[in-house]
Amino acid sequence: MKIVWDKMNNKDEYKFLLWKVEKFVFGGLRMDYLNNQDNHGSYVYRFSEKDLHQVAQIWSIGWDVQTSTLYEWDLSVRKDHGNCIFQYTISGSGEIETDGEKILVGAGQAFIASIPKAFKYRLNPIEGKWEFIYITLFGDFAKEKWEDLQRKAGHVIRLHPESKPIRNLIDTFEKAKKQALTDGLDASAAAYVFVLNLIQYVNELEKESSEWPDSIVASTMFVKNYYHLDISAANMAEVSGLSRSHFTRLFKEIVGETPIHYLNTIRIQKAKELLKNSKSSMNDISLRVGYSTPNYFNKVFQSIAGMTPANYRKKHQY
Repeated sequence: MKIVWDKMNNKDEYKFLLWKVEKFVFGGLRMDYLNNQDNHGSYVYRFSEKDLHQVAQIWSIGWDVQTSTLYEWDLSVRKDHGNCIFQYTISGSGEIETDGEKILVGAGQAFIASIPKAFKYRLNPIEGKWEFIYITLFGDFAKEKWEDLQRKAGHVIRLHPESKPIRNLIDTFEKAKKQALTDGLDASAAAYVFVLNLIQYVNELEKESSEWPDSIVASTMFVKNYYHLDISAANMAEVSGLSRSHFTRLFKEIVGETPIHYLNTIRIQKAKELLKNSKSSMNDISLRVGYSTPNYFNKVFQSIAGMTPANYRKKHQY
């Protein structure tokens, strides 16, 4: 277990504790989390600002892959009472058990639950793999709204992979990876915005997600997680479980653009963030968003953004 401390105002008082958990044992169950090189991880926060606990605060956030049938949580015996869980499936599937029934949670679906409750969740043994991103929150506001959400939407919600809650969740996870959530107020604001986005999503009853098959959801989330690696449209098709030709036709029909254009768009979005918020060289940025050469990165960036990376940086960096 690696523990990272951050001092507050150069005093001996510590503002928060961030645990980067790679392996730990809880209730006799061992869980292995991949390190940041594989773009997975679990981050646990303990902030000292008690007044923020009355609103909404992050308890933990992570991106994980489980393949063991030993993976199971029983919320009736967990000790972190008052916490609220949101877990969104990227690929594969899990299974929840509550109120006397079992419900599968597949790609593009999330379950919501609160602790304590007669509620279990586990890997779907037939699928054999469950990749998901999750966040655990606490606070009076979060708990109250979680109860409202469960009454309105039930325990399982289908969310569009480009919806505000999912985009917000991925952004917050990326900040956690970079150890950028170092302030209790910032983390509380992220938790509060996530809850509001989720409430808005459920209230508006968005229908787009129901039009996205699991295969397309899995491929888009694959891109969001691995855009920085040497991946292609062929890899996206493989993740979807469809043939290359069928996948390409279906993706264009559902998403409105080709798989490779979608991949490039995600990469350029990430490049824009780096151009605005860092002093990294063009070569470094191109590598960090999945392009092996700056020349090709420059060509793709200009075709999508309408200007060169250098001009974009001049226009947007302060």
